Amino acid sequence: MRNKKFFLFDMLIIPENGGRPDAGPWSGLMLWLQKVAGEPWLWSIQPEELGLFLAETGWKNDTEQVWAKRKYGVEFYAAAIK
Repeated sequence: MRNKKFFLFDMLIIPENGGRPDAGPWSGLMLWLQKVAGEPWLWSIQPEELGLFLAETGWKNDTEQVWAKRKYGVEFYAAAIK
């Protein structure tokens, strides 16, 4: 990845709900904790929409990363490259 930009992130897999953050019965607590930590959870995206979203912002979903192909609990880890 020399001379390439990249970032790593995680995403929660949520049911279809219009992009509203949802962590099941823990949603209220999670939203509050994220806000207090200075990282408010403002929106979400479905995994199948991630590639297009990244492309529209000039990034590419790096699906070559082995760890980016599995679900860990309710989260997926992902990488984007430019």
